[in-house]
Amino acid sequence: MDRIAPGVAEIGPGAVLGKKSLAEWHNRCYNYKNYHKACSSVFSQRGGNPPLKLKENAGSHRKMKNILQIMAARSESNDRFQALPMAEMVRDSKRGDIISAPLAWDRIFREERNNAATYVRQSTAQWENEYRALLQAIKVPIILFWFSPKRLDEPVDFGAADTRAFLGKFPQFITGRNVDALRPFQGRFITCFSDRNMGQPLVSRFTGQPVEIDYGLLRGLGVTTKEKNNNYYPSSDMHIDAAQALFPAVREILG
Repeated sequence: MDRIAPGVAEIGPGAVLGKKSLAEWHNRCYNYKNYHKACSSVFSQRGGNPPLKLKENAGSHRKMKNILQIMAARSESNDRFQALPMAEMVRDSKRGDIISAPLAWDRIFREERNNAATYVRQSTAQWENEYRALLQAIKVPIILFWFSPKRLDEPVDFGAADTRAFLGKFPQFITGRNVDALRPFQGRFITCFSDRNMGQPLVSRFTGQPVEIDYGLLRGLGVTTKEKNNNYYPSSDMHIDAAQALFPAVREILG
């Protein structure tokens, strides 16, 4: 079995592990007539990039119809760490080093667990401010899209046994209450809670053989997890469910 770094493998048949827009996913797994015309721009970054990064490009999409995916707050700044332009990387205010956001929250979980709730509130408040700024910068109706098995009322587990359980499901730390804080905005809010066929074996896009994803090969992130199955990124079947959830709103936009 090959051992490779994240971002190089395909997740089962037809779904690429990495950052793919919903429009690209849709075109690979479902074929609604004219769907792509309403998805000429899809703001979707599967990592934890802050919405401020998306806002930088919002001006170029003023004439397009946009699907804006609800992203995580795990990379948003708080009193413990500062978000950086690099995806998923932050600067630890106490130690001064640059680390991944998951590692930063692992430090909080192990070193400052009593302050975790405060840091989460600070990060989600920053998330709300940046999403409001992004929504104001987009001058056309949008579809705000929640694409995750996580329910809108699922709370943060501050009593979790480990950091992964503390972080929870994507979009980390965000709930329906945070989405409500963005209202009013020009557009619609659509949800897709699918986890259909999650856990697919990981196979190489080059050989078709099973692979093991070794996050330890990404040096400096402080993550040593190894995976043979996709237990995080949306499966091909979830992409189909997403297209079905979006289609009525897209058809309405198309008229």
